[in-house]
Amino acid sequence: MPPFQRCHGCSCSLGLVYPSKPCTMPPITFQDLPLNIYMVIFGTGIFIFVLSLIFCCYFISKLRHQAQSERFGYKEQTCAVCLEDFRAKEELGVLPCQHAFHRKDTWKCNPATKHVFSWTLPHVTRPWLGPHLERVLPPALLISDDFQEENKILGVQCLHHIVLNVPGADLCQFNRAQVVFHALYNHLYSREAPLIQGYPPPSGCVCARRLGILVVRHLKRLERVILGYLEVSDGPEEEARLGILETLQCTIEHAWPRMPCRLPVLLKALLRLLWDVHTDKGPTPEPVRAALLQRATQCLILLDRCSQGQVKVLLEGVYSSCEENRVRECIRKVQEST
Repeated sequence: MPPFQRCHGCSCSLGLVYPSKPCTMPPITFQDLPLNIYMVIFGTGIFIFVLSLIFCCYFISKLRHQAQSERFGYKEQTCAVCLEDFRAKEELGVLPCQHAFHRKDTWKCNPATKHVFSWTLPHVTRPWLGPHLERVLPPALLISDDFQEENKILGVQCLHHIVLNVPGADLCQFNRAQVVFHALYNHLYSREAPLIQGYPPPSGCVCARRLGILVVRHLKRLERVILGYLEVSDGPEEEARLGILETLQCTIEHAWPRMPCRLPVLLKALLRLLWDVHTDKGPTPEPVRAALLQRATQCLILLDRCSQGQVKVLLEGVYSSCEENRVRECIRKVQEST
């Protein structure tokens, strides 16, 4: 027998080939593989699947973060309150003016921040405050929205300073005036006496002047606030009612086309105010009473001009039946106005 003999494609040697038993390779199927081969194949598949899932989650989170950054405008990755950079996986909040900030529990970890901000802001006045409005408005809104009375007062003071020292054109951009209006509106029904005494409704008058004709959008809610303040006396100085009368006057001047439909409610409230001021036996000084009567009379005159003389017609019966000379004098001024 030769040293090498090829049988069915295989090489045999060493005399192990027998003519009666040809050398053939047994067929190997997938079921005949060892268990460790199964483990290697299955583990590799699981690893590739988990790696792909992690990559997809990371890619989706990056796209979502980029979309939120483009939507809310915090591409600079800097807090609008404390001016510190955001950290990875840090929970953020978004103000109505589309600025990102640390959550309240985060910025409160450094109480000196609000004091430094509230002390520095009043030292920056017109015209240098306008270019920095985008940086100073979000912190003022955030501080005023806090639940603590001290922070509310600081925030309202900052907003009051911003409104007085920023041009109206800058406030009207990007709905900033409406954002400030809503922030102050939340404090109009506040029960904290220091907050109301510190900055009562005159801030609403400032917002009404800044909004201009846009105050029509908030006329229904503003009317409820005005009626509420006209009904209640806030002390001898009557700062709240004097301020709300000024707000009403500004509102009538800017939204006069909408005033005729609200004439019955406003006329009733102003007449009740005239009667309450005249008959009040409290410690209100006489100059304050005169100022209340004068501003209420001026509001009646403006309403009469907006309604094309309807107020004069409605006051004819009131004037004839009224026996109080001071109230009759106010009504007479309205009837004699041109």
